[in-house]
Amino acid sequence: MFVNYFRNEKLWYNAHMDRTLETPAIAIIRGGTTPDAREASLASGSSVYHTLRDTYDVSDIHLTPAGSFELDGQPIDIENFLQNFDGIVFHTLKGKEAGYIQELCRQYQKASTGNYHTRYGEAGKLERRDILRKTGVKTIPYWRLAANYDAADVTLYEAILKDLRYPVVISPLPDAFSVDAVVVRSEGELLEVLDRCMSLESPVTVSDSYKGNLYATVVMQSFREQSPYVFPAYELLHNHDVANAYDQDDSTHRPLSSGPTPDDVIALSKSVFSALHLRDIARVDILETPDNELYVLDVDPHPALDRHSLVADAAGRVGGTISEVLATVTRHTHKRHKESTKHKKIRNRSGNLI
Repeated sequence: MFVNYFRNEKLWYNAHMDRTLETPAIAIIRGGTTPDAREASLASGSSVYHTLRDTYDVSDIHLTPAGSFELDGQPIDIENFLQNFDGIVFHTLKGKEAGYIQELCRQYQKASTGNYHTRYGEAGKLERRDILRKTGVKTIPYWRLAANYDAADVTLYEAILKDLRYPVVISPLPDAFSVDAVVVRSEGELLEVLDRCMSLESPVTVSDSYKGNLYATVVMQSFREQSPYVFPAYELLHNHDVANAYDQDDSTHRPLSSGPTPDDVIALSKSVFSALHLRDIARVDILETPDNELYVLDVDPHPALDRHSLVADAAGRVGGTISEVLATVTRHTHKRHKESTKHKKIRNRSGNLI
């Protein structure tokens, strides 16, 4: 009788623990102190909160514009909270604020979503471009002109300008083509713009390979038993009057009108996802030139996750929802953390990781 009671109690305990392990608590951290980052973070965080709260025990933490953290409208010590929290941290913060939370997660060994586990995920836009090139991924060819160049540089620059194919894109930011990019159509116009850029006393980048088809793909670590999984690509449309001058912050997207995503675009998206050691979700922007060459223009390791985002649209095109995507990310994170904890226990017992 006692044996049967003990056995039944053990079975109940194991079943209870299995349910607990499969539905961990979630701490959503959203907001921020800078207006642009805050707006994006709140939108993504709201989507995560409303998606997961029906299945998980969710704590919704707000980073106020003043820089304090609040839970249910009451100030909290975020370090103390995370130190005592047993679950998954799902934050949508940006920049230094995101780095701070991620450092706390590392310090207290807390499970967390996203790509802040890599240097690429923590880096700013300029450093990300440098990391991307160093991986060997095929990125857009460009020339970088120093702000204060000497007589030897002049000869080199003159040779570059002579060989350029117009129109070209010029950016006053080193290693970054963004909303500040300018399209020029002649050498005279280029020299005029270069003079203005040089007056900023910072390096200038010039490229003549910005014509062609521009794709945006969403890559997931795993989705519907495929790993990595590439959702159908989108075409990016721009306001520039020269086709595909790269201007990600001022673009819209639409499904490909020419049919399924080309296989080489899918393969390149997967390879860059792996090369950067990314996980969960990332966005990859790829340029296909008129010569059918593919270049990776940018990889966003923290794409928006709201219901109007590219991620939500991409999921919808395969019959999925943003809810399915976020639930999958949560499962991935929980599984990673369980495996990591298991390995640490083995290492602590034996002194060697098996």
